[in-house]
Amino acid sequence: EKPGWELYYPPFQAAVDAGVGAFMCSYNRVNGTYACENEALLKRDLVDGMGFNGFVMSDWTATHTAAAIDHGLAQEMPGVVEPRLLAGHMSHFSDAALNDAYRRQHVDRAALRVLTSIYRLRLDTHCGTCCVPPCHKERRTNQTSEAHRGLARHAATSAVVLLKNTGVLPIDTGRVRKIAVLGEAAGTTRYYAGGGSGEVPIASPTTPAQAIYRRAAAAGVEVIFCWDPAEAAKADLAVVVAGSWTTEGVDRASLQLDGNVRGLVAEAARHVPTVVAMLTPGAVLTPWRGHASAILNLFLGGEESGAALAAVMFGDAEPSGKLPVMLPKSRRDTIWPGIFPNVFYSEGLHTSYRSRSFRHAYPFGHGLSYTTFRYGPPEALSAGSPGCGGPRVARCVRLAVRNAGNRSGTEVVQAYLQFPDDPDGPERVLRAFHRTALLRPGESEDVVLGFSGRDLSIYAPGGGGWVRQAR
Repeated sequence: EKPGWELYYPPFQAAVDAGVGAFMCSYNRVNGTYACENEALLKRDLVDGMGFNGFVMSDWTATHTAAAIDHGLAQEMPGVVEPRLLAGHMSHFSDAALNDAYRRQHVDRAALRVLTSIYRLRLDTHCGTCCVPPCHKERRTNQTSEAHRGLARHAATSAVVLLKNTGVLPIDTGRVRKIAVLGEAAGTTRYYAGGGSGEVPIASPTTPAQAIYRRAAAAGVEVIFCWDPAEAAKADLAVVVAGSWTTEGVDRASLQLDGNVRGLVAEAARHVPTVVAMLTPGAVLTPWRGHASAILNLFLGGEESGAALAAVMFGDAEPSGKLPVMLPKSRRDTIWPGIFPNVFYSEGLHTSYRSRSFRHAYPFGHGLSYTTFRYGPPEALSAGSPGCGGPRVARCVRLAVRNAGNRSGTEVVQAYLQFPDDPDGPERVLRAFHRTALLRPGESEDVVLGFSGRDLSIYAPGGGGWVRQAR
């Protein structure tokens, strides 16, 4: 209960606060009850606890009984009743059953929630792109535009995390005249997104190798593509592009990157400074990091991933991403996955950076820049004071952030809180963050971090609810 509200539910609460219209329930059981008919999850926590007024749909074939509609499910997907459920559905939704007031109210509630989201999004009157499911014809069309590609490029570039840099980045094209590109992820867009239902074909794919080649050519820099890392000796700089592929339905076999990245990096680094550009779906192990002169990471950056990595490497864009996960130092510094039918979340709140025993290769929230930022002294503000407003804001902290370097850059200010009255909890937890505008050298921005009452509280299980800790 406590890990749920303090650790796993905040992203869902943020989505509810932003006005999301629908959630999807999963295949697994939670505390012994299937998620799509788990009233504690769908009604008590999502609706009553978070204030959600949209609808819940099932994942594909994740409905197990027709009674799910009584417990909070509003829409069964994919919409065709499976043979195994047909008899139960016919009985549950027969005319006789729907004459029962209790049964009818659940059906009405489900329909109302679906219609509410439709009307809120104006899909009833403003749906120029709607089609009749399954929309096969429309799904085969190319809906990409230059505006879409520009947005994808901006999003991916903003998400690049610079983990390490000994000074080789951004690439100095006056000194680096030949670049060796290596790694099996360099020549494919496979690592731009995960597989399965979330995979979207790219209309005009550009691999990382192609993006690096085009940007280098614009600066008159030669690029060679190598399978043998020893050939990197012919260049002034090596770039190893590495990835870890994942898809729905199965777990990754390990936290290692695909292929012999360790050998590639070690051998290339024997000859020239080596940059490693990673495309990952989550945390990975980096036992080769000591050999690399610079390391970049991009999490499933989409169709413009290659262009984003090239832009940051050549200094056309400033790295400003921060790690949303901890990269562990070794496998021992992770929570081992459950391999049995029942998985117990015995770690509680002590995951990732919240663990007092896990060691990191790169910590949660880490991310370097090509410039330097200086923080001014923080000032506490009460709710309602100038600059400290907004719904649910209880307290604020204001500070000045100045670009003290010689390049423009963007900083992400992070605020971590400690709760001394929760001795079994994490040592510190992230409660607020703010991304500054692009600051030129010498420019400053006054940053105000707002904290809600819940941000200043810990959750007391057993009916205690949120208990305010900070005043």
